[in-house]
Amino acid sequence: MTVHPIRPVRDLISLGPRQAQILGLILEAAQDGRVISDRELAETCGIGVPTVKTLNRRICSKFGVRNKPELVLLFSEVDAP
Repeated sequence: MTVHPIRPVRDLISLGPRQAQILGLILEAAQDGRVISDRELAETCGIGVPTVKTLNRRICSKFGVRNKPELVLLFSEVDAP
């Protein structure tokens, strides 16, 4: 996958506060070597699973990926030396 490093930075600016929180939790879990579930995201944020699914879909759409693992991969490639 080819990654344009400016795109994730630009798209981060357009994330809403809840989207940024969800993205942060996804990336934090990835640093621990795991994929965080929608249920765990919902419980941590105090929102429903359907809302988490909607937020995930919108975040992935903004970054041009299909799912959480692709999102993590995108950010790991951007951070790579």
